[in-house]
Amino acid sequence: MQQQITIDSMPFASEGRFLAGKVSLGCMERLSDLLEHLDGEIKYELTGMTGGEGESVLRLWVHGSLSLLCQRCLRTLDFSLDVKQSFELRDKVDDGSPTQDDLEDDSRDFLPASRSM
Repeated sequence: MQQQITIDSMPFASEGRFLAGKVSLGCMERLSDLLEHLDGEIKYELTGMTGGEGESVLRLWVHGSLSLLCQRCLRTLDFSLDVKQSFELRDKVDDGSPTQDDLEDDSRDFLPASRSM
């Protein structure tokens, strides 16, 4: 079993920290029923940064290949995973919850700041 990594999200972002690694598909319990093969791994990179308006941001990149079982034909479906996503952190004390306008803006995603993420 792989070691679980946790971060304190606000300092991670504000100090511009970087974290990269790999996760074995065999360790992904929630995916195991959907995968045809459990061999392989998913690579990730997490970068902390400060956005243009001073907001704390986490940028996540996830890359790998999944062998899924097609529910229709029951054959293996190789699915290439290459996702890049940025998350604006919201500290309940400072920023509060995202406003309705924030939530309707599809160009932004929000995560609550956490000391153990």
